[in-house]
Parts: sequence; structure tokens; C-alpha cells
Amino acid sequence: MDLIKEATIETIKRLPDGCSWEDVMYEINFSAQVLEGLQDAEAGR
Repeated sequence: MDLIKEATIETIKRLPDGCSWEDVMYEINFSAQVLEGLQDAEAGR
């Protein structure tokens, strides 16, 4: 499975029941930024 898809699914699974769409989007955006930062670090940027 694609890394982005896996990370998104795991992020959603960790959210509490009853969370809002804003909560979901915030967590997905945060996870995406972390993954991008890790990729940049590996590439030496």
C-alpha cells in the first residue's frame, strides 16, 4: 500500500470517536507535513 494512504488510515484510526471534519483534516495535514519534512531531511534539504 502507498505510504501516504497508509499514513492517512493510521492517522484516522487514532482519532477519537465524535471528532469533527476539521480535526480529521488538521491531523492529516500535520502528518503530511511531517512526512514531507522527513523526505526533505533524507534528501539533504
